[in-house]
Amino acid sequence: MLNKKEYIINQLKKTFFKKYENYCVTRIYNLVNNFNLQIVTQQLFKRGNNKIALADIYFPQINLWVEIDEQHHNAQKEEDLKRTQDVINNKIKKLEEVVQIKEIEKPYRINISGEQDIEEINRQIDVIVKEINERIAKLGNKLHWDCQDKEPSEFAGRIIKYCDNVKFRTIKKVTELFKTIRYKQQCAWFKIKENEYLWCPKLDLSENEYKNCKWKNKISIDGIEIYESLRDGKKDSEDTLNWNEKRITFAYYIDENGIKMYKYRGIFALDKKATKKCNFENKVWHKIADEIDLSKY
Repeated sequence: MLNKKEYIINQLKKTFFKKYENYCVTRIYNLVNNFNLQIVTQQLFKRGNNKIALADIYFPQINLWVEIDEQHHNAQKEEDLKRTQDVINNKIKKLEEVVQIKEIEKPYRINISGEQDIEEINRQIDVIVKEINERIAKLGNKLHWDCQDKEPSEFAGRIIKYCDNVKFRTIKKVTELFKTIRYKQQCAWFKIKENEYLWCPKLDLSENEYKNCKWKNKISIDGIEIYESLRDGKKDSEDTLNWNEKRITFAYYIDENGIKMYKYRGIFALDKKATKKCNFENKVWHKIADEIDLSKY
């Protein structure tokens, strides 16, 4: 994992292609001047109706996000919207994480249209900085930098949730969470106990992803369903499937710094009705739980 210095610089670097956005992002972070505050720029997140949007700045520890509005003439506005959509599409293709912002609230906005002078822009930034500092103060001493690689032993006997952002660089590390698993190379599916398995799939979000893998796995935008099929077109039948099977799922993705990880996404069960409805072209896995008690394993 990147150290704190590289993490912060890497996040700020992502705004270089938009000079006004870069000014606002760097000024906010430098005025707050708290290097335990994690910043994420260009963060994908879910909105209503399963739509995906892009937050210019997001502070996950205090659940605050900022939009920077460059409202110039119409042509420029359309160009900005197109550029934003291109960024979103590129991130999705790379399997970057789409977060569910907790208790979604309206963003703080900075208007940097051509009519705004630098003093007015700074005034808007000062309002946001004040809000950030107030939220940090409410946390007391609970604001800790938490962007380092974790060891599986740190989670032993604990309950982990999807929102805890539990992730590891390798499948081998994931298997170390479970005492009954013996790791095997080039394997992404392990039996834990009767009807319960660990699953570490690579999820396709593009037709060109993972052609060397015989399995094709797609996830719904809301993260509730995963569709599993064989690339050669072979299908299962009702008699060959274990309808009681549950999978503790750590799926591959690329995190906010471009690092490949396997992140806990929840427990999924085979959905008989949905699988039969698609004529067994996919096995449909439906999320049944966001958390898991590792003390049971």
